[in-house]
This record gives sequence, C-alpha cells and structure tokens, in this order.
Amino acid sequence: MNNCCATADVAENIGYTMTITISQIGSSQGVIFDAALLNRVGMKIGDQVEITVIPTNGAIVIDPIRKRSTKAKKRSLIRKSAK
Repeated sequence: MNNCCATADVAENIGYTMTITISQIGSSQGVIFDAALLNRVGMKIGDQVEITVIPTNGAIVIDPIRKRSTKAKKRSLIRKSAK
C-alpha cells in the first residue's frame, strides 16, 4: 500500500514542485513519484538516476543518467546553492 501523500504546484518558470512523505518500502525507506512527474521528465520504471547530495544545504538532486551533468555543471549547482 502506498502511504505517500503528494501535492504538486506546477508553474512554467519554476518547474514542478512536490511535497512527498518518505515511506517504508520493504525494509528500506524511499519516496514514490507519481506518474505525472515521471511523464513530465520523460522517465519510466527501470531508468537509472544519479543521486547528488549538496552538502551546504542537504539538498538531494536526482539526475537521470541520460541527462548526466558534467562535473563543472554540478560544481556550479553546489556553488549556487551555497549563496
């Protein structure tokens, strides 16, 4: 059973923002993305992602492997989040 509750606010200039509850999935914890979000970014079950944690603010960035960012792009993202 999915005990994940999500609400979404979609705006053209800021993208897609969701609030999701972390759920128990077997003996692990995780988040469940709704179909609308996966469709919006062109992803499907089985796609691989790269997870980056921004140490300055604890943000978790999920980047589809097909769109893998360069190291310079990631450093830029980390610098921007520190401001």
